[in-house]
Amino acid sequence: MACLSAESSDKRFSHDELASSDNTPLKLPVGSSWIAVDVTVNSFNPSYNHLLRYSLTRNGKPFSSVTSYGSELRFEGLKAGSYKLTANQMYTNEPGTETTLLYFKIPQKFCLTFPGIITVFLVAFIVVYPITALNSTLKKLTLEKKMAEIYIKNRDNKINFLSSIAHELRSSLFLIYIPIKETLQKKDLSSNNLRKVESLHNQINKMNSMINLILDSSHNIIDKEDLLFEMVNLNEWLGTIILNYEIICKTGQHNLRFIPDYNVNEVNIDKNIVETCLSNLINNAVKYSPPGSSITIYTTKKEGFVNISVKDRGRGFKCDAEDLFKRNFREQPDDGASGYGLGLTYVRMLMELSGGTITASSNPDGIGSIFRMSLPI
Repeated sequence: MACLSAESSDKRFSHDELASSDNTPLKLPVGSSWIAVDVTVNSFNPSYNHLLRYSLTRNGKPFSSVTSYGSELRFEGLKAGSYKLTANQMYTNEPGTETTLLYFKIPQKFCLTFPGIITVFLVAFIVVYPITALNSTLKKLTLEKKMAEIYIKNRDNKINFLSSIAHELRSSLFLIYIPIKETLQKKDLSSNNLRKVESLHNQINKMNSMINLILDSSHNIIDKEDLLFEMVNLNEWLGTIILNYEIICKTGQHNLRFIPDYNVNEVNIDKNIVETCLSNLINNAVKYSPPGSSITIYTTKKEGFVNISVKDRGRGFKCDAEDLFKRNFREQPDDGASGYGLGLTYVRMLMELSGGTITASSNPDGIGSIFRMSLPI
């Protein structure tokens, strides 16, 4: 006996494949559920109908059995596994010698194999876990962002409240300070009036110290994480800031000028930081420059930085420029007036906090000074 043909699920096997199935089992398509075979029986009497018993085993265990005179068979309900088809001729209801007709196998679907299960698990883990983790992270970040925004808003409100009051008080004090200072410089005051004016002068200095203390305290609570950077048209924004100082400059008979570099466009800065620093520099320029002198503010762009410079024609400084920014340093000028104080220390701290720098230099002719803030573009 021999198997003449076999087919299953759009797959028909050749005679060579059938002949060698004992060494290389036929491989049915994945998911196949049936196989049809045609068997021939070698006999000296071809006209005699042979009763045959066909047995099909799966993975070494009985799967199906058919007794028939026919040679064409079809087995249904197959599953993944290794199969063996055998046949016996029946003589007086007793089986003869068993003949192996065919070996074939149906591969398991990859997703049901151990590597497939591992692969599916890994793919699910790789895809699902990051998504789940990402969603969790996004929710956490959203919550943290909201909490940070609330914290920053509350902090800014406190700082802005203190700074606004302090700046308003200091501006008003400057308006009082300048005429009192001019009055003290006059020689026609009586001793009684001189004492009164000196008393006013001392009280103003005390109030100014208190205001500086408030501003210094507000500066100290600013951390790098608290900075709020935004894109700003620097020249346009500086123009509006400088307008606020025209009254102070006119009262002290100073000529305030702003010279923008039109190559400077938008810059990413913390406006509160820059305005605080600029305010300190302008106030120093007004305070230490003689009446009738000019104060010039100008912008420049160079090597990845934008510079904001405040140039005055005042008394300048004789110490090393770096000493001006030391916390405990106070220059003692020839005229006996107080030095630059703690303001420049905090200006440098704020500039470095925002990624910038500040430097000081004397004018080339030795009259006045230039303070330059540099901010990365």
